[in-house]
Amino acid sequence: MWGVVALLIVSVGLGILARRSRMFPAQTPEVLNSVILNVALPALVLRVLHDVPVTPSLFAAASMLWLQFLLSLTVFWLLARFTSLERGTAGALILTAGLSNTAYVGLPVIEAVLGHEALGVAVFVDQIGSFLVMASLGIAAAAAFSGRSAHPRTIALKVLRFPPFIALVVAFLLRPVAFPAWALTTLDRLGGLLTPLALFSVGFQLRFGEVHRRLGALGAGLLFKLAVSPLVLGLLFALFAAPASTEWKVTVLQCAMPPMVTGGILASQSELDPPLAAAMVGVGLPLSAATLAVIVHLMG
Repeated sequence: MWGVVALLIVSVGLGILARRSRMFPAQTPEVLNSVILNVALPALVLRVLHDVPVTPSLFAAASMLWLQFLLSLTVFWLLARFTSLERGTAGALILTAGLSNTAYVGLPVIEAVLGHEALGVAVFVDQIGSFLVMASLGIAAAAAFSGRSAHPRTIALKVLRFPPFIALVVAFLLRPVAFPAWALTTLDRLGGLLTPLALFSVGFQLRFGEVHRRLGALGAGLLFKLAVSPLVLGLLFALFAAPASTEWKVTVLQCAMPPMVTGGILASQSELDPPLAAAMVGVGLPLSAATLAVIVHLMG
């Protein structure tokens, strides 16, 4: 556990130092994210989902991430409708408070807390839950709140061309085929790049300058993301899965992860209050270390 915590702190810290040292180009996060999305994450998806048993409870677990986004959409749309919350700010909060960082942060944290055997559930929830929500409802919400259109064909093509999703399909198609030892070793090594590179990239992009000016919206978004939605969805999922089960624990932890980096990028690209979106991601990551510790303690 503490080894992974140290990896989280060191990797993020190195990313912060790298940016401040100016020894790395400004495009460093884009390059690292490209390696992560096109190499490391597909390798991990292919390695883990090839062997994980698929059960109805896995789909139920993944559905909680869909409900988290819909809950975020409902809450912040209502706030924009009946309060002075601006539409662009509501859109930024929906995309950052409604999407969890279930891959870059979620996978290493869950491996540390619940063990390697829980990774299959965590990856399934990440791909069928968070990723598909971001690639469908997330894109549609970004378009709606920015006044742009999102054609269903465009959304479908983005999903089908996304390398981790392709790896997911290949993993299920190849389930009858046993991977040779060299293939497993290769996938393990490539998948192992995900955590340090992802956290380094997150650290490189951390910005705290907007925090003091946006405390109200930022506080509301992070309260919903890190406390309210995990509590509500954990209680709801307890109706379908035993609280002692791996599926329930993974689901609650994934819902409690900090805002998805991609959600913040999507908000910024859609011109939905970019400073707030960046602050949600930048502040949410270190703050989640405390909230996740509380949740893990309550789980026993």
